[in-house]
Amino acid sequence: MLKLYPKNVLKILNLYNKNFYYGWVILAVCTLANFSSGPGQTFTFSIFQNSFIDELEITSTNVATSYLFGSLFASVAMVFLGKILDKSNPKYILILVCIFLFLGCFWLSKVSSSIELLFCFAIMRTMGQGALSLIPSTLVSIWFTKKRALALAIMGLGISASSGFFPVYAALLIENLGWRNAWLFLGLTASLILIFPVIIFIKPYRFLDEKTKTKIPTNYDAKNIGEYSWKLSNAVKTKKFWFIVIAIMSGSPIHTGIMYHQVSIFSQKGIGITEAASIFATVAPSMIFGQFISGILNNILDPRKILIIGQVLVFFTLYLLSILDTLFLGYLYGILLGLQIGLLMNTGQAIWPLYFGRKYLGSIRGFTNFIGMSLAAAGPLPLSMIYDSTGSYNSGLYMFMILPPISAIGVLFIGKSKNS
Repeated sequence: MLKLYPKNVLKILNLYNKNFYYGWVILAVCTLANFSSGPGQTFTFSIFQNSFIDELEITSTNVATSYLFGSLFASVAMVFLGKILDKSNPKYILILVCIFLFLGCFWLSKVSSSIELLFCFAIMRTMGQGALSLIPSTLVSIWFTKKRALALAIMGLGISASSGFFPVYAALLIENLGWRNAWLFLGLTASLILIFPVIIFIKPYRFLDEKTKTKIPTNYDAKNIGEYSWKLSNAVKTKKFWFIVIAIMSGSPIHTGIMYHQVSIFSQKGIGITEAASIFATVAPSMIFGQFISGILNNILDPRKILIIGQVLVFFTLYLLSILDTLFLGYLYGILLGLQIGLLMNTGQAIWPLYFGRKYLGSIRGFTNFIGMSLAAAGPLPLSMIYDSTGSYNSGLYMFMILPPISAIGVLFIGKSKNS
């Protein structure tokens, strides 16, 4: 009887070749994992906000507060998940993530109070935005070295497709089945799409002993002999670690803040919800383009230069949003927003293994995801407070404009990588 080992499945599908690099299979499953994170992402929750408010008889502030603390819990969980990922088989972790993602959706279909909503958000943000972002990006970064940026760009197609599919899917489910049943179908869809490929194809990367003289097979992406790998405890003691954090983290509060308030900002500037939806449609394709451009540029240019370009685009995106008064400028804003998210997302993922190696990447990415998710969770609050005080979002946007130059300055102090 032929067992369902990855090699045997590939033979059945007539895809197996002894010189075929297995990292491409890992990349395909990780792209699918990125896609399946949809039920735990902001773009899906936003479709259910009015349902939560009306059905649970709570305010928008209650929902936002539950979302904030749920996201903060998820960010803390990433620190522990990263350490577990360094020591455990990623297959079993991803199987548990699929199960808990479904259980979170199931609980959301039964939720009856803002307290329950907080716990549901904590589960969904931990499994969706957290685990199904951290684990795939870490695995791809470990399995690829020479083609890492390109591989991460391909993986990014998953979240881009997810942002286009799940909001529409959720809206159709709500319209036809009600919002509670919609969560059940979302959980089943995301979990079933992912769990079987994970069971069949995911396996851990085997790091070669740096002292071995064994010849590396030709189907390896690149050598890890001579690669410098830092433990988290050592990495956080270096200046370059914190300068990289400064260089890439400004996007977290900015992107979450402006995307959370986008409809309100557009409405204040005289752009209706239908026109706003057409602007949103430009973000996903430009984000895909930005990811692939970043994948190409990272093989040509120093990633520090790409980070500076990305921060310049963030600044101009904020400026454009502050002066936006026509639909044409709205489309230009959507294109710039997607482009700089794609550039920074790809380079921000690729830079950590470049500077700190792959062996302990899970714990390093877990800690940096904690920082990024914490900043992202806090992003909408300053804009809300400034709007409540002044009746306009522009002062908040001007405040956000301070962050990209700070990040660009941080890039200048990173220095060169020993793994370049």
